[in-house]
Amino acid sequence: MDIGGCGVHFIHEPGRGPNPKPLLLVHGWPGSVYEFQQIISMLTDPAAYGGDPRDSFTVVAPSLPGYGFSDDPGGGMSARRMAQVFDELMTGVLGYKRFGAQGGDWGAAIVSSLGYDYADDLIGIHLNLVGVPMPQERRGKDLDESEKRHLAQQEHWRREEMGYRWIHATKPQTLAYALNDSPAGLAAWIAEKFRTWSDCEGDVERRFTKDQLLTNITIYWVT
Repeated sequence: MDIGGCGVHFIHEPGRGPNPKPLLLVHGWPGSVYEFQQIISMLTDPAAYGGDPRDSFTVVAPSLPGYGFSDDPGGGMSARRMAQVFDELMTGVLGYKRFGAQGGDWGAAIVSSLGYDYADDLIGIHLNLVGVPMPQERRGKDLDESEKRHLAQQEHWRREEMGYRWIHATKPQTLAYALNDSPAGLAAWIAEKFRTWSDCEGDVERRFTKDQLLTNITIYWVT
């Protein structure tokens, strides 16, 4: 569906309870709408899982522009621009007066922008990534042990885990040609993030099956 000049593909699953509330689910990288497959039915039909049917949601889960099954919008796409596209999807195309939104990773930045720019259209937002560094003026003060651990974790992350981000930002075309030439290379690039960013303690299959990993990777490969 063309929304704001972007061909956006989305899942639209109606809630099965009385007066279901619309909920936008926004994925990140290297995720996809496939990540939501297990939870969609729990949100749309909570009664089937022992919950209260009054807590049901109508779920809208789009592939981000340029990701998965959505078209390449061309010319670049910021988190704030994606927020504009998704607000148009929810209020203009689907006709919801107000809706809730949830996001993690890149989706958290998009949903934060929704909250900032389109607050009147939102019931509320939920984030499972909050990128708030310690204020610079606090860093030179006496810190308690929890604050010291926080800064040490930040420094470790900056030193050991940010390489992918600099490559994406500074040499994206070089990396893109390499990953599009090798399904094994793409699988390694993506699976490493699922391993590092999940609570699997180094064994990615403690949290994800091979089918789950390969389905997500395949969405990136075939599109």
